[in-house]
Amino acid sequence: MFHWIALISAIALIVAVAGAIVSSQQPVMPSQQQAPEKDHTEQANEKKEKALWDRWFPDSISVYTLFLVVFTGVLAFGGLIQLNLLNRAERIATNTAQASQKSADAANKAAEAAIAGNNLNRATFISAQRPWLKAKLEIDGPLIFEEKTARISFRYFARNTGRSPALSVVPSIHIHPSFYQARPSTSIAFVPDQELKRYCDQMGLAFEQAVQSGMINAVGSAIFPGDELNKTQVIVTMEIPTDRIFSPIVIFCVDYGSNIEIRRHQTGNIFHLIPRNMNDPASIGLLDPKPGKEIPGDQLQLVGATWGDYAN
Repeated sequence: MFHWIALISAIALIVAVAGAIVSSQQPVMPSQQQAPEKDHTEQANEKKEKALWDRWFPDSISVYTLFLVVFTGVLAFGGLIQLNLLNRAERIATNTAQASQKSADAANKAAEAAIAGNNLNRATFISAQRPWLKAKLEIDGPLIFEEKTARISFRYFARNTGRSPALSVVPSIHIHPSFYQARPSTSIAFVPDQELKRYCDQMGLAFEQAVQSGMINAVGSAIFPGDELNKTQVIVTMEIPTDRIFSPIVIFCVDYGSNIEIRRHQTGNIFHLIPRNMNDPASIGLLDPKPGKEIPGDQLQLVGATWGDYAN
């Protein structure tokens, strides 16, 4: 398009120059012998019959000016067309950039969705193939009171209901004197469900840090799918109040690993340790600590707390 505009402009310029040259030449006047005499009436008629071209452009300067105006208009028109083409090219470039950005955003979203899908598939696979331990705790001996402490032995069971072996299975039992008392060495109130999760999480973290530091390489037992581990004589010592009756809370957590992921898992339970004898309404669910006192295991019971269990 621009080439045609340039060609037309060049032709107009040439015509304007040629017209100016032709118009600037003096016309050849006839000799006095050949020119007939005209009277005054004929000269007046010729003035009236002059052509429209001769009246609009009486000399060469007018013709030259006309062609310059035409040439300038053609150039201006060509400039407008060129400006429109530039704007159009800019719009096309902008639309192309926006389309590229949208394509890149769509690709990023697709990649993020693929990553999320892979993570979900991996989590689903691990959840389906990892070991899952179901744990149970039983009293396995008397509760013996001493001066400021008491001790008792437990038996625990852990069954692997998952599809891969549970490795380095380690149980842990902690007895808190009463859920009315703050945690030892802190001023934080004892909240049973939060305490169970905190205790299990700290247990798993401590084991992972010990393995990473090289302190231990292998510890605990292995439980294969469908098998059950039975351990006895897990003796636990607790601090006891010496001035009042109390209601112990037993926190039981089993920590274990697997061969399909690095992180550790825990299964936990929380119980009330109370006497089976309910004849005395004033001491229902409470224990009276006296140094040297011994309560047989068959006179005690573990009652599942209402705060639920814990597993991850």
